[in-house]
Amino acid sequence: MIRNLLKAAFFPLFGRIKSRPKAVKVAPLKSDHVNVFAGTFANEAEATDYALGLSAPSLASDLNGAGIGPDDVEIIFGDARIMAARPMFHFIGAAPMFGDANTLILLSDRGYDTGSAQGDRVRFVGLCAVS
Repeated sequence: MIRNLLKAAFFPLFGRIKSRPKAVKVAPLKSDHVNVFAGTFANEAEATDYALGLSAPSLASDLNGAGIGPDDVEIIFGDARIMAARPMFHFIGAAPMFGDANTLILLSDRGYDTGSAQGDRVRFVGLCAVS
C-alpha cells in the first residue's frame, strides 16, 4: 500500500518505477570434477613449468590460450605417486590406461576446451570425479 502511494507521488518526477529483476540462478562449479592429462617429463619442475605456462610450449597453449591459474592445476609426478593417487579417481566412462606416462596433470573443470588438447607433451586422458 505504501509502495503504491510512493509510486503515485513520484511518477510525475521519475516516470515508471520498475521493480527489481529476479536474480538468475547460476549452476555451481563442479568442484569435484577434474580433467586429467598424462605426459612424460624429465622431472617435476619441468612438468610444473609446462602446466603453469612458465615454459613454451605449455598446457595453456595446448588449450588454445586458456588462462590457467595456479589454483586450477595440480601435478602428480612419479610412478609411486600415480599409483597411490589412482584409487581417488572415478573416471566418467571407461577407466583409461596411463601408458608410459610418469606425470598426471589435473586441471579443474572450469569449462576449458580439453578435447583439443593433444599436444606433443601430454594427452587428454579424461574427465573424472575426485573423492
